[in-house]
Amino acid sequence: YFGLPVLYTNQSPIAEYAKNKKEYFINGFENHAAVGAKISFKYPYDAKYKAGGNKSLTDGLHGSENSLLYWQGWMDKDLIATIDLGKSQGISFVSINFLVHNSNQPPRKIRFKYRTDGKRFFQLNAKETEVRKKKGTGTYTIFTFLTPDIIREVPIARYVRVTVKDNPKRNSWLLADEIAVK
Repeated sequence: YFGLPVLYTNQSPIAEYAKNKKEYFINGFENHAAVGAKISFKYPYDAKYKAGGNKSLTDGLHGSENSLLYWQGWMDKDLIATIDLGKSQGISFVSINFLVHNSNQPPRKIRFKYRTDGKRFFQLNAKETEVRKKKGTGTYTIFTFLTPDIIREVPIARYVRVTVKDNPKRNSWLLADEIAVK
């Protein structure tokens, strides 16, 4: 499901395959608690930006500003994703990346929530989620949103929900990649 086999199964032309393979090695792999975890969406991503399918946001691979291979997109919809970590564990960090360009803008609001096995989700961070880093030298910029560093008590969670409110500008894409949980 992950890495180079996904690139190969796309059966893209050799030049495109080589470019995508290069991007894979540039960005590398990030190991975190959500890698390979089951993920569900309230609203499905658009077929135009489907990346590697349902588990693309939890595959450990980061997209870059030079390739749209790893980005999933929503047009004029909120991104509401629930990740099942498989077992309850302490979490102290959640992040998500967005690719920003002319036709796609950063989201209005992001909330990270968690729950153990009950039905009620709890807010992971008390204050607003912040942009921690921006990178990009080309026409695209990658924004990383994450929970604040200091959390008084590390919550125990099996499920993590990321709610991203769409930018109010109509006809804009919300391009997301890799929800990391630590």
